[in-house]
Amino acid sequence: MLDLVSSWGEPDTSPHLHADQCWALRRGRAYAYGISEIDFSCEHVGTEDHPYFCLPIIAHGDTIGLLHIAFPSLLAVRDKSDEIAKGLAPSFEMAQICAEQISLAAAKVRLQAELQDKSVKDALTGLCPMPRSSISEKRCRRAPSARTSRLSKKARTSSF
Repeated sequence: MLDLVSSWGEPDTSPHLHADQCWALRRGRAYAYGISEIDFSCEHVGTEDHPYFCLPIIAHGDTIGLLHIAFPSLLAVRDKSDEIAKGLAPSFEMAQICAEQISLAAAKVRLQAELQDKSVKDALTGLCPMPRSSISEKRCRRAPSARTSRLSKKARTSSF
């Protein structure tokens, strides 16, 4: 289930969305309504008959969001669907590019968080080791006297 997080203008969708209510989420790819002769409207849009795009945001195979772009000023008039399709085709391509970029950014953030978590926690126990600065200070205390002054200077300069 997806929850509405942000919207611009007057949202024409419900605040909660199940995957079976949207054709884009069902199919796992972008869906455009109102630009071809045969269209199936998404359940989350309601009864308004205007063109819209639904673009799933997918990161690492998981659907994490939906980009829904509506054109309420254009009515989906069936006898002018060719004109509407020609006019909205560049917008649909740009929306797909934006959705892909958002997906990549979300995947990058998720991967960075996972890698950060793995680099800080012990893989075997899942516990966090002592902070690096305290480890280097303890090593300096145990080091021979000839290396102590040099290591403690490094420890002090790295702590800034």
